[in-house]
Amino acid sequence: MLYFDAYGGYGAAPTDIAGQAAETLSLILIVLSLLVVALLSYRVKTVKSFQFEMFIFVLVLSLSEVPRILDSLGFIQTASVEGLGLLLHTASMIFLAGFILIRVFRFFKLGK
Repeated sequence: MLYFDAYGGYGAAPTDIAGQAAETLSLILIVLSLLVVALLSYRVKTVKSFQFEMFIFVLVLSLSEVPRILDSLGFIQTASVEGLGLLLHTASMIFLAGFILIRVFRFFKLGK
């Protein structure tokens, strides 16, 4: 199996215990962060909150990372949809940039 490594290329899936433990820990932390942000967003109960914006960002980011991690652990095969993860990751960065721009414009608008 192949996975996208941090240096911009594809490599073999981690076969050692440390590599698989790191991927498993990443999966657990991504899911936990999604759950925490979802809980915070639910408690606020408005879509105009920072918590909701972060929920959308973390949701899209986890949608792009979880399949990659599951593929590198050998649970699923994503060879036919490799570009989809990159597309979802790019979408999450666009959402984040948009949220930051909206916040900055609101700050300067309220400051005048």
